[in-house]
Amino acid sequence: MKSSLSISAASLGGVGSPAAKKFLFLGLAALLLAAAAAGGYWKFLKPASLVSAAAQKMVSSAPTFAKPVANAAPQAPLVAKAQEPVAIEVKVAPVASAPAPVSVEKAMAAPALPARPAAKKVIARTATGLPLAPQQKSDPLFRAGELAFYNLIDSAKVYPDAYGFMPDESLLDARMGEAIPVCQVAEADRANYQSGQPIKPLLKPADSWAFPVLIGDQVRCMVLVMRTGSKYVPGVGSKMLGHAWNKILAKWPAAEGYHPQLVVNPKLPGYYFTVPELAEQNLTDTTEMVFSSGHLSPAAVILSSWR
Repeated sequence: MKSSLSISAASLGGVGSPAAKKFLFLGLAALLLAAAAAGGYWKFLKPASLVSAAAQKMVSSAPTFAKPVANAAPQAPLVAKAQEPVAIEVKVAPVASAPAPVSVEKAMAAPALPARPAAKKVIARTATGLPLAPQQKSDPLFRAGELAFYNLIDSAKVYPDAYGFMPDESLLDARMGEAIPVCQVAEADRANYQSGQPIKPLLKPADSWAFPVLIGDQVRCMVLVMRTGSKYVPGVGSKMLGHAWNKILAKWPAAEGYHPQLVVNPKLPGYYFTVPELAEQNLTDTTEMVFSSGHLSPAAVILSSWR
């Protein structure tokens, strides 16, 4: 370059000429500007390019993220799925309607008695099982016994065990048996009785009867009837007497020729019985058949205790 400048300067008329000096000055200024430009590049532009390259490298090495898809439908927000309702059956007890108002007259009226069973459902029969004769049905004694029987059935509807009926028995099957006359021994005969003397001739009517109430051929209880003057009065039922009489008939049945008799002492409570066909004359409290083995008592012992 120096040779070119010197050549150019020589061509301009020599070094000392004004034109040559001006050319040299301009050439030197151009060199200085070029040097300054090169220095600025290395001082400012080169580091900037290095930083830009490093930044580009970092960006390229950074993890990529999913780019949004154009025209993609927006996703619905996540919402917890509601639980389907469960049907629960609730049973509500029916509400009882309020009772209808009752008038004062109706409230104070006497309660209605339970209806009495129809007579056709009860078959009156003798102790042997034969139907009663028409004259027996018209007998006032029978009618009084029938009334006592109906009264007992009405009571047995509420308390069947109190009258000897079993839980599985129907009261419609109950029937009234033949009247059993109740006897007594006169006071004079009791005082004069001798041991071994037959007792049957001493038995006199006591104006009292017992009607057995049966289920099948089993006596469940007895209904009593008493005569006062010309009237027959229905009495109450006796479970114990019926139970005792059932055992008496089982031990001394009519089929074997025995005819037990009921006996009372008008001055004492309770019932006695005797079996006249037996060799030993006897008179026994009916409770012996219920609470003990049923041994018979000598007639002399019982009659002497009645004196």
